[in-house]
Amino acid sequence: MNVPREPAAALRVAIESHDPGTARAALRTLSDPAALVTVACRATLRVVAQAALSGLSDEVLVAEVAQRASDAIVAKDAAKRLTRQELLVALALSEAHAVARRMAVKQLTEVDLLVRIATSGGDLEVAAAALDRLEAREAVARVATEAAHVGLRERAIEKLDDGRVLARIAKHDPDAGVRRAALDRLRSPRLVSEVARAAEHADVRASAVKSLGSGRVVADIALDDPDEDVRLVALRKTQDQATLARVAEQDPSYRLRREAVLHLKDRALVARLSKSDEAWQVREAAIRRVRDQATLRNRAELDPAWQVRKAAVERVDSQAVLTKRGRTDDHPAVRLAAVRRAEDQAMLANRAQWDESAEIRATALARITDPSVLAGIVSGTADAAVRQAARERLGLVQKERSSPQSE
Repeated sequence: MNVPREPAAALRVAIESHDPGTARAALRTLSDPAALVTVACRATLRVVAQAALSGLSDEVLVAEVAQRASDAIVAKDAAKRLTRQELLVALALSEAHAVARRMAVKQLTEVDLLVRIATSGGDLEVAAAALDRLEAREAVARVATEAAHVGLRERAIEKLDDGRVLARIAKHDPDAGVRRAALDRLRSPRLVSEVARAAEHADVRASAVKSLGSGRVVADIALDDPDEDVRLVALRKTQDQATLARVAEQDPSYRLRREAVLHLKDRALVARLSKSDEAWQVREAAIRRVRDQATLRNRAELDPAWQVRKAAVERVDSQAVLTKRGRTDDHPAVRLAAVRRAEDQAMLANRAQWDESAEIRATALARITDPSVLAGIVSGTADAAVRQAARERLGLVQKERSSPQSE
């Protein structure tokens, strides 16, 4: 076997040869530690790289092989030999093979260094391996609050049982999933209340409110939280009538005022809001709870929003109001609601012939019971289809009146 004695040539053979005997013979001629590092990192044959690694005694050089070796098994073997904590952490945070970095984590014993790896923005798998090594509550809490990876913070939260830390995470973490995970692990109603009151982000305040009862804390949140959606969640949980009244009268959001109106027991206040609230959505919700006929008549006649007039028409008893709304209201939905409840045959005849809405014409005609009124439509000047429908309706009415059951 012809092995070159010149160091550079021997180095090249040790690295490039595919023959184990030739490569090993070339390696035996090398004594320079730097050359051994090169072979360990670059040798084509794993057995040659491992042989070069075994010739190294300086842990710094072994660490270099762990970081630079092209063969993952060689890198892992080098990592196994490391004991110096600063070299292990440097390897764990390097770009070396993942198997070598995980081995470095396995070799580490210092908690602060494991926390450093777990909280770094490096490889998630390596960071998770570091977290799995941690048992101390304080160390896990640091990972839960400081880890760069969102998934790792969530994973650390699963190991936490410190309510104060969980509450702090729920209140301040920038990621919604992490905040939710922390809130879900809270068991103390006092701490959940604290999150509901003081969390930075509206989503977790709303979630915390949902976990609470209907007490004073929830009522205060319904009144004071800066976020409309959070106030709404709290309002839907409270039963305090003073809070509902205050929201119904003062909240800047019509959504909350409407929700409050739906649950108020103060009928006088509900009636007043059916007239005074600036939002038709609130007035409509209120009028659907009003029993006072004077208020219903007023809103059916005077409210500027057709939605409110329609709601009032559906509840008012006054046939005079129904007649007027059925004949003159400018919105078809209101006229239709009035026609469905009106008994005034003349108004119904008018709408059956002349309303622009086919649905209203048909509905009005179906409510006419006076044969003379129907006969008038048949002989009148309305559209032929309307006259024919009236003729058919007249026949039906006459048949009903002449049947034995009608006597």
